[in-house]
Amino acid sequence: MRSDLAADFGTLTDDHAVLFERRLPGSLALVWCYLTTRELLATWLGEGRFECKIGGNFRLYSSENSIQGVVTTCKPYS
Repeated sequence: MRSDLAADFGTLTDDHAVLFERRLPGSLALVWCYLTTRELLATWLGEGRFECKIGGNFRLYSSENSIQGVVTTCKPYS
């Protein structure tokens, strides 16, 4: 990802990482459900997978783009 493009959507934390922070219009429980349920994730962010644990992998993709990475911080909703 070009650094200027990444800066439009998140904060570059180093040469290999972008921090994304968003305020979402829903309860914490609802957002967590959408992140951790594959079918709901597809309706919100796109097809993909999110392993909700430190060191877990995530991948989101569409017909035009994909993004993947490793979860470095995760505070599960309970």
